[in-house]
Amino acid sequence: MSFISPETPVPAVLQNETFNLLPLAVRHAAVDYEAVMSSQEMLRIWSGSPWPHAGFTLAEKEIDLARHAQEHHQRKAFTYTVLDPERETCLGCVYIRPLAELVAANLDHLLDISADGAMARFWVRASLTAGDFERQLLNELCTWFRNDWPFSRLYLHTRSVNHQQIALFLAANLVKQMTLQYPGRGGKHHFYGPIQDL
Repeated sequence: MSFISPETPVPAVLQNETFNLLPLAVRHAAVDYEAVMSSQEMLRIWSGSPWPHAGFTLAEKEIDLARHAQEHHQRKAFTYTVLDPERETCLGCVYIRPLAELVAANLDHLLDISADGAMARFWVRASLTAGDFERQLLNELCTWFRNDWPFSRLYLHTRSVNHQQIALFLAANLVKQMTLQYPGRGGKHHFYGPIQDL
């Protein structure tokens, strides 16, 4: 079931002089795979899982991307690749999913959420986490979510043990609103926002 109606426009691109944000597609498999394999340890902390597992292949990446593209087409979830301005190198990835996915595991907190409530998270390749790019991406995403997306409320989230990204959110003056269980995605996640209210 979609969480954005077919009649509602969904942003196709976010483009500036630093990066291009495009819907993730199978055609991005090679550059996405290179970014993932260059950032394995960081991504396992970010994902709260063994992904990418030892021996992860390009063919497996293509299957992952086909699934994300299908979800995007069906409006069940939205996944974007972050590319350099020439669209030759993957810099990271952005995931937008319905907050309703978490209701069953968090009934005390989420009983009254709206049907179009959303959550988003992102990663940038490990080589970029020490510089300013992640902060720039966060700032652009917050503006994009506020101005171009139709959600009544959207929260940014990260795992409670992802201290580097938590520090990034706090430095951007984002306020933690709740901590929820995210089954299969590393347990507790901190949620910041809602972005529309900031």
